Amino acid sequence: SFTIDGKDYTPGENAHICDDGEHVFTAIDKAGNVDTFEFNIDRTYGAVTINNKDVYNTHDLENTHYYNEITSVTFSEEGTVRLTKDGSEVYYGSTEGFNYEFIDGVYKFELFDKGENPTAFMFEVDSIDPTATVEYNIEDRTNQKVIATLNPSEEVTITNNEGKDIYTFTENGTFTFEFEDKAGNTGTAVSYTH
Repeated sequence: SFTIDGKDYTPGENAHICDDGEHVFTAIDKAGNVDTFEFNIDRTYGAVTINNKDVYNTHDLENTHYYNEITSVTFSEEGTVRLTKDGSEVYYGSTEGFNYEFIDGVYKFELFDKGENPTAFMFEVDSIDPTATVEYNIEDRTNQKVIATLNPSEEVTITNNEGKDIYTFTENGTFTFEFEDKAGNTGTAVSYTH
């Protein structure tokens, strides 16, 4: 006779074991000899938490996440970590005692839990504040409207001026563009006319 998790099982019939966790298969022959086989089903991705707030528990290499610093990395369960920076492996080992000082660069983080479920994601660490220059449609003194256009050093979100990258001067003065990059670093650029 056979049992799975204490329930009778007849060979040839499908045994549907769907729940994650520990399971026991027991076989008893006609002489009463017992043989057991213990196994674990684990289809749940391990979770990686960055900076005590962002949790990753899927296999997603399509989207890159951005940070201006990494202050902490924790794991929901034990496993193996593979970390690459700018395409080169910088860490391979256990989650226990994981300690890595993240510097600016593009990272691929992979966590393989005991069930070999691969949690994987991409992120970039960028601690450098964005900069920008301002170009004007008229460089010389004028009594006409002057349009100042912001040219940032990287992709940014303008956090004032209704998100617009141009400012129109109708009289002499100054205007400060304020902006933020994907990692949350901020910058400003002052424009002026005379």
